Amino acid sequence: MAQENSDLRLEKSILQQELAIVRKEGDRLRTVVEARAGGAREGELAAQLETTTRELAALRVRYASLRDEQNRTSAGPVDVESVATATALQSG
Repeated sequence: MAQENSDLRLEKSILQQELAIVRKEGDRLRTVVEARAGGAREGELAAQLETTTRELAALRVRYASLRDEQNRTSAGPVDVESVATATALQSG
């Protein structure tokens, strides 16, 4: 039960990080679309979308590796705060 609770907290933390990235990119894209109406380039929009896609993919890889590590060690729950901090530092 404690392990399941820990897993759910970890998953919630990861999903919140993904949501934050998606929201941040949504704001960027909205700004670009609005600027595009004023003459912004389409390439800028594509570059920003590509950057966000890479950030999201890296976060998912990190999450999968943490899950694998947790399943292998079974030594105890993963500290969600530490994982969130480490992931935030990696995504810059």
